[in-house]
Amino acid sequence: MFSTSRFFKQSISKYQSLNHRVINKNFFGSSATQFNKLVTTQSDQDSLHIKWGNENSGTYSYLWLRDNCRCPQCVHPSSSQKLHSSADIPLDIKPSTVKIIGEEAEITWSQGLRHNKNSTENHVSRFPLDFLRRYQSSKSSEEYRFNHITPQTWSRDEYKLDWVSYNDYMNTDEGMHTVVQRLYNKGLVFIDDVPLTDEACTKVAERIGPIQETFYGRDFDVKNIAKSNNIAYTSLYLGFHMDLM
Repeated sequence: MFSTSRFFKQSISKYQSLNHRVINKNFFGSSATQFNKLVTTQSDQDSLHIKWGNENSGTYSYLWLRDNCRCPQCVHPSSSQKLHSSADIPLDIKPSTVKIIGEEAEITWSQGLRHNKNSTENHVSRFPLDFLRRYQSSKSSEEYRFNHITPQTWSRDEYKLDWVSYNDYMNTDEGMHTVVQRLYNKGLVFIDDVPLTDEACTKVAERIGPIQETFYGRDFDVKNIAKSNNIAYTSLYLGFHMDLM
């Protein structure tokens, strides 16, 4: 059985008790090509709200914004890995100021991170407006992250039996891409001409990623064995199930 990693989805909280305090407004001039709109920002107790002119609005949790700061103090410049723990963000963190400058939203925070000696008050986060627009809703963020790729349901009569050759899968990017796409979209793929050796199935799996070993070993060869001590060693129907490690 193959499994694909689920992308972690950042939550965007819905606002409560909006106090309608306008932090900043700005009209983009001719230099701002993509966002030549009137942008309005509002804040409440735990979220920042941005209205994109006459278009949709987005709601952004302060916790999400601070956790997604892209400055060199928060994200390693070369590895792009986060340099702080999400648990270090105070639950009551709020911006002291919010400004729309050119094509960026600049947020100055009222307090630093917990358990981080390098974090100070008045930390400044800058977010490109196109970044915030990508995450203005669950739908827009999914479209950006998954590029409109969605799982598809199918019935027996609808499934098209289209085999991928073992050689193409193991040795070409196109074959690998075809297999992964079918696994993601349909959950099922057929590969033919797989060598009839004990290690061939393991190699097929390792083409996608490392094998997670269990107490059964690196792989498990299902055989019908007389007087077996495990139902897996019989020809009996097991049904859908998941083996526990």
